[in-house]
Amino acid sequence: MPRRIDAGGIVAALGAVLLAVSLFLDWYGDEDDGFTAWTVFEVIDLLLAGIALLTVSTVLARGGVEPRLPQVSPVALGTAALVLTASQLIDAPPAVALPELDLQTGAWLALAGSALLLAGAFLSVARVSLAFSVEHRERRPASAPPSEPPPAADPETETVKLRPPDAPA
Repeated sequence: MPRRIDAGGIVAALGAVLLAVSLFLDWYGDEDDGFTAWTVFEVIDLLLAGIALLTVSTVLARGGVEPRLPQVSPVALGTAALVLTASQLIDAPPAVALPELDLQTGAWLALAGSALLLAGAFLSVARVSLAFSVEHRERRPASAPPSEPPPAADPETETVKLRPPDAPA
């Protein structure tokens, strides 16, 4: 029996993990100093962390794990994450609104994670899944020689079927 794995859920969960990791990396900075999401944002960092946790919890609950957090639509979570991340890339928070500070790795990873989360949510809604089946085959002992194919019939040989002596003609 084939087992189905929700490919969209896996993609959304990977995007959520990437989003959560990006919160610990530098979002803004220059050559000397960098600022993570935790040091720059007031509430948005908490919202993004909550979105990541809710997404992973929802994907796990749909996969059969007992839910610990409420289930929320992954499309709504992905949309919210993408809007929040893009808004902070377009309009930097006041703490780092200095012109000499550039966007760093964490900001771009957050954008990629948010986009991946939303793409996975759409794949999940479209019910894209991976199916695989496991067949159990008996193994031959390693020391046994492989069986030989039956000998091929000689084209010159004619096959004759004999009837038993008491069979009617």
